[in-house]
Amino acid sequence: MTLRDLPDDADATGFADISQVLNSAHLSALGDDQSGRARLLATAVELVAAHGPASLRVTEVAERAGVSIGLIAHHFGGRQGLVAEAQVVLFEGALSEDINALETLLEISQDRAFLLEGFRKITARLLDPKRIPVRAMRLSALGSSHGTAELRERLRHSTTRILDRFEAFAARLQDAGILRQDRDPRAIATFVQAYGLGMVIADLDLNPSPVDSMVEVVDGLLESILAHEP
Repeated sequence: MTLRDLPDDADATGFADISQVLNSAHLSALGDDQSGRARLLATAVELVAAHGPASLRVTEVAERAGVSIGLIAHHFGGRQGLVAEAQVVLFEGALSEDINALETLLEISQDRAFLLEGFRKITARLLDPKRIPVRAMRLSALGSSHGTAELRERLRHSTTRILDRFEAFAARLQDAGILRQDRDPRAIATFVQAYGLGMVIADLDLNPSPVDSMVEVVDGLLESILAHEP
């Protein structure tokens, strides 16, 4: 059995498109919390994802969330704080699910070959054109942060949390003898994040390489940090 035989569900292979990511981010913002703050944030996440941060109107957010508009200032300090937090939820949500998929893969892997095949499948998902809106949302958040110190600081904390999780995952792979021990797991985590976000270049290319070709390149880079089989 290989990972290609597994069903294409979010638990095993990560998110395929923006609808799944938005649903996860929306639920993450709301969670089990039915407070006015949680409803405001979940509503803002949905609106920012659909129309962008510039078009968000606090009156519409409050109306859809069913709460007083005054709660926006109370919980977020105003429109700017609400938009910033919604962008961070969207920035982090998709990546959290990607990490969950990787961790699930490690748990269900039968052997080294099974694990590596799973990596290739997840890589193909990450590079799939359906992920273009996901990368666009992340890039939008990063672009907005250059003019907003509050958002930039929030994204710094968010990025650090993401890299912490990826670093821990890379360290687990090193302990399992999958990755080379002489490579810094934090550097590995940073590189993985960098190439994922860097695919915005392919998204803008009028003549992009096929996904399979990109997967082959990523596979080749992966080979350079894999530990040799005993």
